Amino acid sequence: MSEIFSLCGIGLCAVFTISVIREIYSGYVRLIVLAFSVFCIALIIPNLQNAVGFIKEVASKGNGEFVEVLLKALGITYLCSTASEICCSVGEGSVGSHIETVGKIEILALSLPLYRDLLEMTLL
Repeated sequence: MSEIFSLCGIGLCAVFTISVIREIYSGYVRLIVLAFSVFCIALIIPNLQNAVGFIKEVASKGNGEFVEVLLKALGITYLCSTASEICCSVGEGSVGSHIETVGKIEILALSLPLYRDLLEMTLL
């Protein structure tokens, strides 16, 4: 819980710094956004490791294929969303939109075997 407070506080500091710096040194805005993004990822990694460990434990007790696809889709979703938001924050919304579209197509392709298995179970 304290990580969220730290993240919000540092995020607000980053926004304040960006608003001040943008008028004077606009080139540094992208570096501040990049540094904050790296900080966010570094802050989240320990929590993600615990969650992935729990999901792997649950997967070992059931059908691991479904959980594996779910984890991959979740990872693609977060990765594409984060990359898209970074692109939008530096003014490249079209690149961010393309990243999101490719991520959606990748999730669809990843989940096709699951759709096939579900259809086989329901039709047979």
